Amino acid sequence: MISNDKDFDKNTPKEVSTLTLNYKRGLRKHLLRRIMPLDKRAIEKIVFETGKGVTFKVYVTPRAPQTKLVYKDGEFLFYSEKDPKRHAVNRDLIRFLGKIFGDVSIVRGELDRLKLIEVRGLSKEDVVSKLLRAVDKRS
Repeated sequence: MISNDKDFDKNTPKEVSTLTLNYKRGLRKHLLRRIMPLDKRAIEKIVFETGKGVTFKVYVTPRAPQTKLVYKDGEFLFYSEKDPKRHAVNRDLIRFLGKIFGDVSIVRGELDRLKLIEVRGLSKEDVVSKLLRAVDKRS
């Protein structure tokens, strides 16, 4: 835990919102990490190279107001406007990621919300850089 207000102000990045500053007495360092801006190193930790291609996990939320890909708390979240009936969310996810990467498939989790995505034909560095551009920065 951060001991006092002076240490908090000295160690706090400039991007911290005023809402978070109101709760600074009980703020832990892991919460501070959650609100820091997205960088390449954060994505490299959750993207893995396999024998067939590059894989990463995506947590899917159906019936969202807008279709988008978000990075939050160390994982990717995909919000889909589609209803989960007849695998419409899976098709929406593959269509969305296919526009970004090209050859994409769901390796594991077709019936679950947590999906393992495999990208073939690209290196890990290419996938990381494309994910950085594709992630919605507003959320």
